[in-house]
Amino acid sequence: TVTAHEGQVFVASSVQTAFAAAGSGDVLAGMAVGLLAQGLPPLLAAVFAQHVGAAVADEWTERNAERAMQPTDVVDALPRVLRERFEVTEE
Repeated sequence: TVTAHEGQVFVASSVQTAFAAAGSGDVLAGMAVGLLAQGLPPLLAAVFAQHVGAAVADEWTERNAERAMQPTDVVDALPRVLRERFEVTEE
Protein backbone atom coordinates (compact mmCIF):
# COMPACT_ATOMS: atom_id res chain seq x y z
CA THR A 1 0.00 0.00 0.00
CA VAL A 2 1.30 3.42 -0.93
CA THR A 3 0.09 6.73 0.48
CA ALA A 4 1.37 9.91 -1.16
CA HIS A 5 0.71 13.63 -0.88
CA GLU A 6 2.64 16.63 -2.22
CA GLY A 7 5.90 14.75 -2.73
CA GLN A 8 5.74 12.75 0.50
CA VAL A 9 5.43 9.01 -0.07
CA PHE A 10 4.70 6.37 2.57
CA VAL A 11 4.99 2.69 1.68
CA ALA A 12 3.64 -0.02 3.97
CA SER A 13 6.58 -2.07 5.21
CA SER A 14 4.34 -5.10 5.62
CA VAL A 15 2.12 -6.38 2.86
CA GLN A 16 -0.18 -9.32 3.43
CA THR A 17 -2.23 -11.01 0.74
CA ALA A 18 -4.84 -11.69 3.43
CA PHE A 19 -5.95 -8.05 3.10
CA ALA A 20 -6.71 -8.42 -0.61
CA ALA A 21 -10.44 -9.09 -0.29
CA ALA A 22 -13.35 -7.06 -1.55
CA GLY A 23 -14.42 -4.51 1.02
CA SER A 24 -11.19 -4.38 3.04
CA GLY A 25 -10.25 -1.08 1.42
CA ASP A 26 -13.67 0.26 2.36
CA VAL A 27 -12.91 -0.50 6.01
CA LEU A 28 -9.59 1.37 5.73
CA ALA A 29 -11.30 4.30 4.02
CA GLY A 30 -13.88 4.39 6.81
CA MET A 31 -11.13 4.39 9.39
CA ALA A 32 -9.38 7.29 7.62
CA VAL A 33 -12.62 9.27 7.37
CA GLY A 34 -13.33 8.66 11.06
CA LEU A 35 -9.88 10.00 11.90
CA LEU A 36 -10.49 13.03 9.67
CA ALA A 37 -13.75 13.67 11.52
CA GLN A 38 -11.77 13.70 14.77
CA GLY A 39 -9.49 16.41 13.41
CA LEU A 40 -6.44 14.56 12.08
CA PRO A 41 -4.88 16.07 8.96
CA PRO A 42 -5.69 14.08 5.78
CA LEU A 43 -2.19 12.70 5.25
CA LEU A 44 -1.83 11.58 8.87
CA ALA A 45 -5.28 9.94 8.80
CA ALA A 46 -4.41 8.04 5.60
CA VAL A 47 -0.99 6.91 6.87
CA PHE A 48 -2.42 5.83 10.23
CA ALA A 49 -5.21 3.85 8.56
CA GLN A 50 -2.62 2.21 6.27
CA HIS A 51 -0.36 1.35 9.21
CA VAL A 52 -3.15 -0.05 11.38
CA GLY A 53 -4.53 -2.00 8.43
CA ALA A 54 -1.12 -3.60 7.91
CA ALA A 55 -0.94 -4.47 11.62
CA VAL A 56 -4.39 -6.11 11.44
CA ALA A 57 -3.32 -8.10 8.37
CA ASP A 58 -0.09 -9.19 10.10
CA GLU A 59 -2.03 -10.35 13.15
CA TRP A 60 -4.59 -12.13 10.98
CA THR A 61 -1.89 -13.95 9.02
CA GLU A 62 -0.20 -15.09 12.25
CA ARG A 63 -3.49 -16.65 13.39
CA ASN A 64 -4.97 -17.83 10.09
CA ALA A 65 -2.05 -18.46 7.69
CA GLU A 66 -2.69 -16.87 4.30
CA ARG A 67 -6.48 -17.19 4.27
CA ALA A 68 -8.09 -13.97 3.04
CA MET A 69 -9.76 -11.74 5.58
CA GLN A 70 -13.29 -10.54 5.10
CA PRO A 71 -14.15 -6.92 5.96
CA THR A 72 -15.93 -8.11 9.11
CA ASP A 73 -12.71 -9.85 10.18
CA VAL A 74 -10.90 -6.51 9.92
CA VAL A 75 -13.55 -4.77 12.00
CA ASP A 76 -13.54 -7.57 14.59
CA ALA A 77 -9.72 -7.58 14.93
CA LEU A 78 -9.32 -3.80 15.04
CA PRO A 79 -9.98 -3.18 18.76
CA ARG A 80 -7.66 -6.02 19.80
CA VAL A 81 -4.85 -4.87 17.51
CA LEU A 82 -5.18 -1.26 18.68
CA ARG A 83 -4.98 -2.38 22.33
CA GLU A 84 -2.14 -4.88 21.88
CA ARG A 85 0.09 -3.15 19.34
CA PHE A 86 -0.65 0.52 19.84
CA GLU A 87 -1.67 0.58 23.51
CA VAL A 88 -4.92 2.38 22.71
CA THR A 89 -7.46 2.28 25.51
CA GLU A 90 -11.17 2.93 25.43
CA GLU A 91 -12.35 6.02 27.29
